[in-house]
Amino acid sequence: MEFLLRRMQRKSDFPALSQSVRSINAMAQASNKDISHLAGVIVKDFALTNKILKVVNSAFYGSKKRITDVKEAIVRIGFNQTRSIVLGLSIIQ
Repeated sequence: MEFLLRRMQRKSDFPALSQSVRSINAMAQASNKDISHLAGVIVKDFALTNKILKVVNSAFYGSKKRITDVKEAIVRIGFNQTRSIVLGLSIIQ
């Protein structure tokens, strides 16, 4: 536990407690899921933006065209999958 607390203080991109994760979770529970709003939340967190783009451009998603836009990434993988990736990244960070 002490290790995690020290790491959260030292690493600015530790998303487990970031506002981004809280905002995305709140959006997931809302009935009107807006891709533009989700993209806006992700773009505000530079580390999260990079991680989402790395994941969507990985071999797993098999895109022939490199995706550089967060909104396009969300459309490609879907709202729920994006949320799952964000939560997964917060756990393994």
